[in-house]
Amino acid sequence: MLHALGQRAASTLILLGGPSANTSTLLDLDAALQKHVKDSPLFETAIALSSRANVSNKIGHFEPAGVAHLGIEESTLLALRPDGYVGLRSDRDHLGALERYAAFLQTGMLEARTSQ
Repeated sequence: MLHALGQRAASTLILLGGPSANTSTLLDLDAALQKHVKDSPLFETAIALSSRANVSNKIGHFEPAGVAHLGIEESTLLALRPDGYVGLRSDRDHLGALERYAAFLQTGMLEARTSQ
């Protein structure tokens, strides 16, 4: 299921809320991620899913078995690359980890452009 969400030209951010995820924190993170992707050349979209049903009309549902299979108890941020691989998994400090990952991608892109 996660791979189907990430079939895009740029990376997809997927926020997964486990059974112990705080609803207001999940909503705040989703809002921050939506702002982050708005003008980003690296990330095309952000999707939030929760293992608990009816968390919010902004948050989709992800089967509890899938969350358990991934070892998610609270909230986890994934950056799914266009090739289907997970480029980032962050179980804490989600926005900080995302900023570091984006900086790494941009540095790599700049180095690849200047070496050609």
